[in-house]
Amino acid sequence: MFDFDGTVVDSLEVYTGALLEACRYCGVEAIATPRDVLALFAGNLFEGLRHAGLDDETIAAVNRRSAGGYLDAVARLRAFPHMVELLTRLAATRYVAVVTSNSANAVSSCLRRLGAQGVAEVLGSEQGLGKVAKITGLMARFPGRAPCWFVGDTTGDMREARLAGAEPLGVAWGWHAPEALLAAGAARIAATPAEIATIVASDEPAAPQPATVER
Repeated sequence: MFDFDGTVVDSLEVYTGALLEACRYCGVEAIATPRDVLALFAGNLFEGLRHAGLDDETIAAVNRRSAGGYLDAVARLRAFPHMVELLTRLAATRYVAVVTSNSANAVSSCLRRLGAQGVAEVLGSEQGLGKVAKITGLMARFPGRAPCWFVGDTTGDMREARLAGAEPLGVAWGWHAPEALLAAGAARIAATPAEIATIVASDEPAAPQPATVER
């Protein structure tokens, strides 16, 4: 499982700009600088917005506006070097998913533009505002398979992965420093995409399929 912004794509400027514009549009004064945005990712983004004083209606409005601004800027986004190739490589033997606080629609659009072939599904804000439930839901579809890695770049990613029972794997090129990721519970830090492959695919089984859920 991969986070997207700051992990797969170099999107700090675009994401921060879209969120700040949305906050201004919605009259949110508590989030006014790029530093304010980064602070939201110390934990879950939407919990951070609540702690900043936003009610659920305002959060929903900010999220919609921000997602629209991000989608408008998708053409400017670039993947970090070798990340698209890594997703494709891992997908040959693993079920690869993106779990993000961003809009699944925007992320899927970006993945298509980048030519990424390896992502089986994207779980974004449309599927829930927290990553914990989305991670646990994915893991439940693959019973008995351990470890399940979650690759991310913020302290919030590491904390939510831990809460969900996944193994948090931090990347050294993201929005938060490696030292902060380790302090937040990262099991490992990957300095390069190649190190991600080494860590998560050291014992590559046949490509797994989700467990069938009876309805």
